[in-house]
Amino acid sequence: MTEVALLAEALDPARGGGAERAIRATARALARAGARVLLYAPADRLGPPLAGVELAGVELASRSRAGRAREVSLELSRRARSDAPRATLVALGKILGADLVWSHGGVHAASRRASAQAGRSRAGGLLARAARALRPVESVFDSIERANAESAARGELRIVALSERVRRDLADFHGCDPSQVPIVRNGIDLSRFDLSPEERSRAREELGRLAKKAPGESVAAFVGHAFFLKGLDRAIRSLGHVKRSKLVVFGRGDARPFLELARALGVPDRVFFPGDTTDLDRLLAGADLLVHPSRYDPCSLVVLEALAAGVPVVASRADGSSEIVGKEAGFVLENPDDPRELASRIDELASRGEASLRGARASARSIEACAHELLEIVASRPRERVKAGP
Repeated sequence: MTEVALLAEALDPARGGGAERAIRATARALARAGARVLLYAPADRLGPPLAGVELAGVELASRSRAGRAREVSLELSRRARSDAPRATLVALGKILGADLVWSHGGVHAASRRASAQAGRSRAGGLLARAARALRPVESVFDSIERANAESAARGELRIVALSERVRRDLADFHGCDPSQVPIVRNGIDLSRFDLSPEERSRAREELGRLAKKAPGESVAAFVGHAFFLKGLDRAIRSLGHVKRSKLVVFGRGDARPFLELARALGVPDRVFFPGDTTDLDRLLAGADLLVHPSRYDPCSLVVLEALAAGVPVVASRADGSSEIVGKEAGFVLENPDDPRELASRIDELASRGEASLRGARASARSIEACAHELLEIVASRPRERVKAGP
């Protein structure tokens, strides 16, 4: 039996977001495919049990962010090698000592640059980047990624990318040879979104109530916790040019600056913040479209979830998931900072009706495909490790 030990910096979806949901779904799919799956994470970020998966929480002693990051990068792989010496170790984040590195956060340096610039002027973004670079944890993260890239160049491990976007970032920031970096994208358990017409109708009604929808109006959903990084300000700026759509925002974050922006633009009655939800699958299926003009995403899970739910998307080129969004599934923005372009795409998708359901579902990618591709790479690795661990 194939043994796979997945190493994650965090696993609790209640305290995280798409990466945690994607990792847990992948673990379940690997188990269904017949592998023995062990899943390691810090004990305080483990989350609920997973059927068919052996969860292991690793206790940490460090209290500083930099110390914790360093400890996580070493202790997860050490524990996994001790528990399962024949397992292939797959690092899902900034972790050393694995056989494969398949980071669900993409390349940290690329994410840091986008996060610093999000919601700021050019000068403000440069200052934010400089300030963030002084944090000790940033040098820890960068050293981990550099060490893994150097190990990959020596043939000691293999790096796998979530998207073509991540593969380019690996080349640009760490000098990785793109020809040596395979791509395994996130996938979705499509059965989660097998809703009956009656269930979908009820979801539309509930989302319509949240948006105070009037006859003839459409409802666009925005889902994310890092509002500026995911482009919520871009979505709100487009509303002044949209014909008859309202925006419902699901996520954890400070709504105040975005409500102020909506008031300044004269569209405060078109943006609604119900907060986070544990019923995202059903409510997402009730939207006419998903708006996700992100400034950085390795491979946005919510875009893939929307497609699985039959909901067309407006995504940005900065999101790795945009690489699978075809014309029937939505639009990829070349200039997401142009509110008129974004508004025109929202209007067009809102007018498609039932055709959008078929087009989006046809582009959905299953979690089984993801697990199969990962297991093929696991099977192709040399059986004898080049090194014993970190």
